[in-house]
Amino acid sequence: YAGDEFVLVLFQSSEEDTRNRIEQVRKYIRENPFSENIDVKFSAGVACYTHGISLDRLVTLADNNMYSEKRGNKNLSCM
Repeated sequence: YAGDEFVLVLFQSSEEDTRNRIEQVRKYIRENPFSENIDVKFSAGVACYTHGISLDRLVTLADNNMYSEKRGNKNLSCM
């Protein structure tokens, strides 16, 4: 099975708020299994918008961070 990817956009969210939100999602997934036979892992790549950065660049940064996490230990978040 392959993973699914999605984008979550948090407006006016600090880095700390973003980390907390990601941890809430991770906790929910861990505590609400889909099935006894399916082991779900959650990887998050985060990129923070700075003035002048393009959407393509922002998505690329988040994607690179996510894949960096996947190469290591899953169930972590990279920023």
